[in-house]
Amino acid sequence: MRAELESVGQIDRTPEARAARIQSMLEEVRRMSALVDSLLLLSRSDDATIQIDRQAVNLGLMLASAAEDIRLLGESSALSVELSAPETITVNADPARLRQILLNLIDNAVKFNRPNGQIRLSLETEPGRVCVTVGNTGPGLSEAHRARLFERFFRGDPSRSRVVPGFGLGLALSRELARAHGGELEFAGSNADWTEFRLTLPTHP
Repeated sequence: MRAELESVGQIDRTPEARAARIQSMLEEVRRMSALVDSLLLLSRSDDATIQIDRQAVNLGLMLASAAEDIRLLGESSALSVELSAPETITVNADPARLRQILLNLIDNAVKFNRPNGQIRLSLETEPGRVCVTVGNTGPGLSEAHRARLFERFFRGDPSRSRVVPGFGLGLALSRELARAHGGELEFAGSNADWTEFRLTLPTHP
């Protein structure tokens, strides 16, 4: 960023080139801001000081909105979305934090999918809790990678880490946010062409 800033003031730069440099720096600032925010939340989780603003949240409607996000994010890869979520299930949760968990899971499901692949969102109730499952087609996960999925900064396959954006904090952060709600985020399984994660939240916190 220092080099970018120093080059912006060069007199041989055209207005278009300067605008492109500024846009590049803005994107980098956004990435750094997201990283700092994630690290701050993880630090708070270590001290059990994550603030949860509980409200009545219609989880079915939130998943329906998430499905629309998937259609936008996965448009270039022609991903299909399957949604099974009754619109009558409500939980007592922090809507912003809950949406953050879902968006992290969806982002991974899109990034680690294959062209013309599929993403499935489902919501069901069990005694004392609700369960959200996010599954996607893709190459699957090795046993070694499964054991490290929730480690901070773990990026999986190094060859893919170079082309797939991210910091390796999404799953770790999402699990801490789920636990702050009294729930859990778990790896639900993977085979050669399918991977699933399951979010559980208590019916009564």
